[in-house]
Amino acid sequence: MTDIEAARAAGTMSIGYANKPGKAERLGQAGATVVIEDMAQLIQDA
Repeated sequence: MTDIEAARAAGTMSIGYANKPGKAERLGQAGATVVIEDMAQLIQDA
């Protein structure tokens, strides 16, 4: 989760990719701006 922490320290938004069970919760707790479970969501939400 250091990438999420680095984004927060830089004052930028971050996208957490939850590709394994339990990862979505950990990414959310780390402070990810958005958490996705499928890369297609990047296109769908655009």
